Amino acid sequence: MPANFGGPMLLKAEQLWRVATVYDKVAADAIGVPLPQRAAFARKAKHLRMLARIAAKIEATDFVKPAQPLKLRHEGVCSTWCASDFGGSPKVKYKTLAERLETARVAASTGVAGKVAPAEDRLSTPSAIGER
Repeated sequence: MPANFGGPMLLKAEQLWRVATVYDKVAADAIGVPLPQRAAFARKAKHLRMLARIAAKIEATDFVKPAQPLKLRHEGVCSTWCASDFGGSPKVKYKTLAERLETARVAASTGVAGKVAPAEDRLSTPSAIGER
């Protein structure tokens, strides 16, 4: 006997369904099995059918490929005008991380890190939306 005996039995959906049908047959046997045992076999068969349905759903999800993640930033989406924007006002273009890093590198190399950014740079930052 293995040392790790006593853990849960891992059966596939089809195996669980076959075991449930055997329990159903025993529960239906009115001649050879007393009534309390037949009721217990019927409950066990119902439980195994439920486990078989769950196992079948889990097995079915293993074959489904995961969906590709959506791209959050497209080149054409950040246009200056957006019809869905309320009133047709210009849409704020957010800088990408690469653009912000380049701006920070230029500012650090020229020594203007403490100065206020020009008005057009302030409007293109995400914090400018709350200020409008």
